[in-house]
Amino acid sequence: GDGAHPSTALCLEWLSERDFKEDEAFLDYGCGSGVLAIAARKLGCREAVGVDVEYEALESAAENAERNGVIDGVEWVHGRSIIPGMDEYDAVVANILVGQLSRPSMVATLALGTKVGGALCLSGIRPDQCAVLERLYAPCTPGVSQCLRDPRRHRRDAIVPHRSSPRRL
Repeated sequence: GDGAHPSTALCLEWLSERDFKEDEAFLDYGCGSGVLAIAARKLGCREAVGVDVEYEALESAAENAERNGVIDGVEWVHGRSIIPGMDEYDAVVANILVGQLSRPSMVATLALGTKVGGALCLSGIRPDQCAVLERLYAPCTPGVSQCLRDPRRHRRDAIVPHRSSPRRL
């Protein structure tokens, strides 16, 4: 991917507005070609981790990072090696299908992987799916929820719950 897909473009827009600090870490769950993790590194985060369940995607992401001069501070990890709560990130993006986003194990992985005070962006969802995901993630990511809109389609395509205080799953 090149970032042109509407949901990826929304994530890139969100990342560009983040103002990463030098000590911040970023997680892209469902990284595909690695566009979002590469962008996060170029936007100033200290570390970017891309996770995918397809080995081919991880290989493609590593190649794309190298082509873009992003070699240090980026890691590509298979989803099977992720343990919920083991690592925390300042910003987490999951641009994947709602079926995966709504699985209890995914909610745990993404919510526990987001630092208190961090932000979690869920994208790639239809307008009628936002409310369901907001209910699933609200107990573990309290705070303001923002729905981003795709200006080309005038629809909600991402929710961004901010994790303001720790919650148990």
